[in-house]
Amino acid sequence: MIVTDRFCDGDRSNDEGVVTSDARRRHGGDLKGIVQRMPYLQDLGVTALWITPVYPNPIEDYHGYHPLDFESVDGGLCSSELAPSGDRQTIRRFVDIAHEHGLKVILDVIVSHTAPTHPWLTQRPGWFDQKDSNLPEKWWIWGLPHLNHDNVDVNIYFAKNVLDWIADSGADAIRIDAARHVEKPFWTVFKLYAKGLHPDVTIIGEVWDSSTSVVAPIRTIMDSIRCSTIPFTRQCWMSL
Repeated sequence: MIVTDRFCDGDRSNDEGVVTSDARRRHGGDLKGIVQRMPYLQDLGVTALWITPVYPNPIEDYHGYHPLDFESVDGGLCSSELAPSGDRQTIRRFVDIAHEHGLKVILDVIVSHTAPTHPWLTQRPGWFDQKDSNLPEKWWIWGLPHLNHDNVDVNIYFAKNVLDWIADSGADAIRIDAARHVEKPFWTVFKLYAKGLHPDVTIIGEVWDSSTSVVAPIRTIMDSIRCSTIPFTRQCWMSL
């Protein structure tokens, strides 16, 4: 697992907002940096790379989990040697190079929430849950606006969005962030299309809890899911 911004700064020209003296700010790591270090990763025995989300984030956020746009790539991760800044072909080229090095790629995607300043909050207010909900599927985790997957338009958008990322990137697997916090109707819609269109792509749902009493009900709802725990991360990975 690589937090891209923290791994290697391969291109200094995309370092807008970088403040390496501040642990909460960007440090300049990018996809070109990972490409440069692929031989090193091979020497370590790595066979697959799970990179943090590539969506544009607010300039003060480095990790990728505060998406401002679900359609493009953050400029701070891009380099002209891969593709034009923001273009999804950046990820396609990155995946192709990884494959040339014998490495598979897991693409991290988000369907549950947006950045606090996402334009949809004013453009599409009906796409969000109420902030004061007590249901885990509707929590505004860490204050992040939570998307309402009881809204069919939200379901359709994200099912298509994730499937488009799979097709455009050529990634070998996707990790869906915060699966526990997504309303259940989404999984029925998404799995129908994902299994039909991309049967060879591994789909992993993440649940941040080590308790089987929390994970088991989700597993039952999602049917045919294999679940295993990784104690040192306290996460449960579910292969959908």
